[in-house]
Amino acid sequence: MVDALKARENKIKLLHNLNAFRSIQRRLTYDLAEMGTRERVIGDAVIIAPRDEKLAAEEAKEDL
Repeated sequence: MVDALKARENKIKLLHNLNAFRSIQRRLTYDLAEMGTRERVIGDAVIIAPRDEKLAAEEAKEDL
């Protein structure tokens, strides 16, 4: 019985820690989304296209 109560207490502690982590993660996500939106509205955003792997390999060969 005592072991079951300890296990239950540990489970509750873990759930509280997990909820705190999720809360922080959610806030960070909202902040990042807001920053991206703000930069696009202001016009300071610089959009960089993804790098093409074939082009990068060709450039590496040319550098040698």
